[in-house]
Amino acid sequence: QEEGLFRVPGSAEEIKTISSNFEKDGHCDLSGYEISSIAGVLKLFFRCMPEPLFTFEHYPTFMSVARNQGNDENLLLQGLTGILMAMPRDNCDLILYLLRFLKKCSLYY
Repeated sequence: QEEGLFRVPGSAEEIKTISSNFEKDGHCDLSGYEISSIAGVLKLFFRCMPEPLFTFEHYPTFMSVARNQGNDENLLLQGLTGILMAMPRDNCDLILYLLRFLKKCSLYY
C-alpha cells in the first residue's frame, strides 16, 4: 500500500529551494521536484501562516456546528457555509481552493 501524499516528508533542501523561489519570483517550475517535497511546501505554507486558515475567532463555531449538526448533512452544510461567509475573504477563498485541490487529490490517492 502506498503512503499518503502528505505523510511522506519531502527533501528539506528541495522544500527550501521551492519556497525561496516562490517568495522571490511568485512562481516556481515544479517539474523535477519530488511530489513529497512539493506537498511539504504546501504544509510549510499553512504552518507559517500568522493565523490559522480556520481563524481563532471562527474555530469554536466550526467545532460547534460540526458537533451539533454533524448528523444532518443539510444543516451541517448550511451551518458551515454561514461560517465561511463570515470569515475574511482571503481565508474563505483559500479554504475553497484547498477543498477543491484535496478533492482532486482523492481521485488519485
